[in-house]
Amino acid sequence: MNDIDLTKRDLLIKIAKMYYLEERSQQEIANIISVSRSSISRMLKACRDLGIVEVRIHDTSSVGVNLQIKLVEKLGLDQCLIIPSMQDSELTKIETGRRAAEYLQSKIEIGMKIGITWGSTLFHMVQYFKPTDITDVEIFQLMGGTATRNFETDGREHARTLARKLNAKCNVLNAPLLVQNKDLKEMLIEEPEISQTLQRMKELDMAILGIGTNDPDESHLAKIGYLSREESRALYNMGAVGDLCGRHLDIHGNTCSFDMHNRVIGIDLAELKQIPLVIVVGAGIAKAEIILGAIRGGYIDILITDEKAAMQILALSER
Repeated sequence: MNDIDLTKRDLLIKIAKMYYLEERSQQEIANIISVSRSSISRMLKACRDLGIVEVRIHDTSSVGVNLQIKLVEKLGLDQCLIIPSMQDSELTKIETGRRAAEYLQSKIEIGMKIGITWGSTLFHMVQYFKPTDITDVEIFQLMGGTATRNFETDGREHARTLARKLNAKCNVLNAPLLVQNKDLKEMLIEEPEISQTLQRMKELDMAILGIGTNDPDESHLAKIGYLSREESRALYNMGAVGDLCGRHLDIHGNTCSFDMHNRVIGIDLAELKQIPLVIVVGAGIAKAEIILGAIRGGYIDILITDEKAAMQILALSER
């Protein structure tokens, strides 16, 4: 940007502050800087076009606000953001992802180390995330990859997309999410590149997590082929309502003892608890049980979900 552009931008910022922060009228501003009122109107439009001014409408309904307060007070969350539920569940996911992107944008600071998992709602989040000029950020893929089964929900792709938009270093796990046996897992996590990435996850400042249900009609692990519908139903019938970072929990927050946990490559739940800020993003009634379990287990600081899921979480918590 040349000197003339910088001077013009400084003037636009000055005008924006007078109009939006000092609440001066367009005519008052025109008199102060000796231009016409129509010129001020054009300059204010330029402020919006150039991103100097962003207009945000906080559209959380009164129902949503009430749910946010109840979830924080009753379940001990640090914060909860409730998105209006739509008739189309996919649109609800998209809007949840968009709002999660806005929230993440407000929380990232210089030098942060941020982990991310997988999931369809997180896919929408990283798509909506806007490039920023925040520096020295590192992004970590927290769970092994699933790209050969579903590209759009793969944690590696989420990490790469977010890193690109932040101009950040991306630390990927060059291993699958689930391997055939425990011995193979032990061999892989001893590989220097994988071992170093797993070790450095202990330095994370923030984690953004998707969350999965074992409802066989909604299970993401079943949809991508890691579980059959029968296996997903069997897990659910044994009390495992869903998974967090590939580990299955019951509705009370207890980790279920399954052999598959010995074959998962990714961050351990004990290490997850040590991260200062953990944000879980998930929408839909089917996610309510596993979200409640993860809250009770002490894994969630910030929850971003929709109204229907929030109402179901509260109803389940009272049983």
